[in-house]
Amino acid sequence: MATYNGVRLYENQSNVYTLAEIDTTKTIGAQEEQTTIHTFTDFATIVSPTWNLTTILMTKYTSNPLNLSASNISTGNNEIVGYRIMREQQGKLFKVADITTSDKVIYDYCCPNDTLVKYYFFPKEEISDGVYKFLSPIVSEEMKSEWASWSVIGTSIRDDNEYIVDEENIWTFYVNIDSGTMAQQNKRIQHDTYDRFPKLSVGKQRYLKSDLKCWLGNIVNNTTTDNMEKYVDDVALMEKWEEFANNGKLKLLKDIKGRTIPIDIVETKFDYIDEIPSQPVELSFSYEQITLNENITIYNKSNSNSL
Repeated sequence: MATYNGVRLYENQSNVYTLAEIDTTKTIGAQEEQTTIHTFTDFATIVSPTWNLTTILMTKYTSNPLNLSASNISTGNNEIVGYRIMREQQGKLFKVADITTSDKVIYDYCCPNDTLVKYYFFPKEEISDGVYKFLSPIVSEEMKSEWASWSVIGTSIRDDNEYIVDEENIWTFYVNIDSGTMAQQNKRIQHDTYDRFPKLSVGKQRYLKSDLKCWLGNIVNNTTTDNMEKYVDDVALMEKWEEFANNGKLKLLKDIKGRTIPIDIVETKFDYIDEIPSQPVELSFSYEQITLNENITIYNKSNSNSL
């Protein structure tokens, strides 16, 4: 756990980087190691600092565009035991994860494609045993992801509406994509009456339903022979998809346009492309939306020092 005391950055700050790390050569009193704040100000000659075992805070700071605006961490003698990470997109904040100070890398799988986002890191201060409060956040620069494929991401539930990604089931599709019509399903009941027109009752039910057709495998670099790219799939991959599609767990579908949809896979079909000697496998699957993306969070984290 880390203790911050009076780290403040404001809009007139000129540092390129601010780095806080434990200095093991200096102590305060008999046992507590001193925390040293380093600042790097020369854009021309700076060598970017790196995260290591003694680092407790590292942030890049620029004034145009501003990526750390009026942020402060000031806790006195209380301990920072973690952070709450929030993603801002289209003017709304969405929870990503609660992490500890030992977590170094966070992967946010609910981030949509081609959408401007910011991340807010709210330090979690322990006031007393089991009592916490969140402090003013460190704010990232604005960023936008960009990819040219569809993906279906498997999950394992951790808590209510909180999911850890299933790293063995991250499926990416970009060969011969053919997306079906995305149809909105509504609940409407028509009641015949003695009036001229029937009466309609509209329920709250509203969800998306569609299908996707693509080749099951992907193009890889064939390093064992001629170092040329080639398309690869096999029976084992088909069986793995069958097991994944039928495991009953929430899945996240992400398209190129920027939609992220929590889904369940309803039906899977395989077709061999017989016109090609290697018989590539064409995958077709239909899916239905099962909740709103804003209602869940899907992430993964690592405490590795390799960033």
